[in-house]
This record gives sequence, structure tokens and C-alpha cells, in this order.
Amino acid sequence: MLSVRYRETGSERAGFGVVGRYRLSGAAGQAIVPFATTIGDVLWSPDSRSVALSLSGGGLSGVYDLFVLGRSGSARPISSPFRRRLHPPPGCDLGRFSNVAAVAWLSKNELLVVARQAYEDNCVERNRARFFVYDVAKRRIRRSFTLPQARRAFGRSFGSLI
Repeated sequence: MLSVRYRETGSERAGFGVVGRYRLSGAAGQAIVPFATTIGDVLWSPDSRSVALSLSGGGLSGVYDLFVLGRSGSARPISSPFRRRLHPPPGCDLGRFSNVAAVAWLSKNELLVVARQAYEDNCVERNRARFFVYDVAKRRIRRSFTLPQARRAFGRSFGSLI
């Protein structure tokens, strides 16, 4: 089961803040993920024992981070290795703020993840994307794909994403 609590504080003139709290319980375990928004996606694994949460830290144009709640019973952020492997060119000033999100579960242990350079970035390669097959159980990236390669291999999983 997933429940989301959303709370706003302050006003648009001063001290405005948003708190989202995600509570997961059931076969995947139990965890609370406090995060600053309720904008995002929730993907349950095929066996319902893991959940991938792609959450934005600042509305629709905020930076998306990926959390996985798995058999360990704790929600953990997993965005960092994908951001590093995106390899933003040196001229890209927002490299550490690239978006990371779950695309689809490929099996009960494999998650298709996308990392995308922020389109607001001030560099030639802004909006560049890289796809990864991530092993949730072993906590490691198995393979990496460019956009054309990922389209050929996983096109049906994209839906309206790309």
C-alpha cells in the first residue's frame, strides 16, 4: 500500500514550503520517504516486492531523484551512480543536477533507469540521456545504453516517455 501526505506551509509571499511524505507498506516492506513534493511516479516490481519512486524536488521542472524500496525494507536514494555515468561534458554547469527516473521494471530484480542532462543547462549537450539496466538485488548497474540503443531494446517500455 502507498499513502502520500502533502502539506504546504507559509504563503506565496513568504516562507512557502512543501512537504511530501510517502508511506509504503506491504510485501515490499515498510518505509517512510520524506520528500519536498508529491510530483513523480511510483512503479511496483512485477512481484510487488520492490517499489521505485521517481520524485521531483521542485515541481515539474525540478530535479528528479530515484528511490527504491526493496526487500531490505528501507527506501534508499540511488541517483548518484547514474548521474556520474551520464558523463556531462566539462562545459555543462548543471551536471550534478541531472534528472534520474525509473522507466520500467524489466523483471523482479531489473529496473530500466534513465539519466538526463537538465535542459536548463548551459551547454551544447543539454537534454542528453543515457539508459541503464539496474540490478536492484545486487545494487549495481548491469548495462548502459544510448537513446537509440535503448529505443531498439526497450521501445515498448517507454510508453509516451520518448
